[in-house]
Amino acid sequence: MEPGVPKGSVRDRVQRRLELLRLWEKQGLPPNYVACLPHSLRKIAQWSDVDLGVYPILSPNDFSTQHPVWGESVREIQSCLVRLSSRTSSAVRKKTGVVASNTRNDLQAVERLLADTISRWHSVREELLRERDRANSAEARCARMSLQCQDKDALIAELRRKLAAFESIRAIR
Repeated sequence: MEPGVPKGSVRDRVQRRLELLRLWEKQGLPPNYVACLPHSLRKIAQWSDVDLGVYPILSPNDFSTQHPVWGESVREIQSCLVRLSSRTSSAVRKKTGVVASNTRNDLQAVERLLADTISRWHSVREELLRERDRANSAEARCARMSLQCQDKDALIAELRRKLAAFESIRAIR
């Protein structure tokens, strides 16, 4: 078994596919699955959709119309696929204009989102550059003040030595 593929019997996986296809035959194929519905037995065996509880059947020998145990179910899946694809192919042709329109609208929405994201990125970048400059100037100011403190400490030490020398001279007189 591949990593990430939940354990489950082949029988359960075949039955899940059959249940879904029967349901879609009765209630109609959901619009978000029209384009991604597998149209061959090989593709339906490899089909994986966690949201639907459909996991791949890894062995082609297990998903065969000739299989002694679930071959009948696989043949029924095949006939459901034929019926569903005959319904959806004409529906897809009719909705092609709507799909193109939706794609155009989606593209415009993505372009607006991209422009907004780029604008926010530039704003944040400018703010970060200002903060970096401010931090650099504060660091330079701190270094200057540190040097000034060292100079003042040296001056204070020198003045204390002179004062101590002056007081020792005065005490001798």
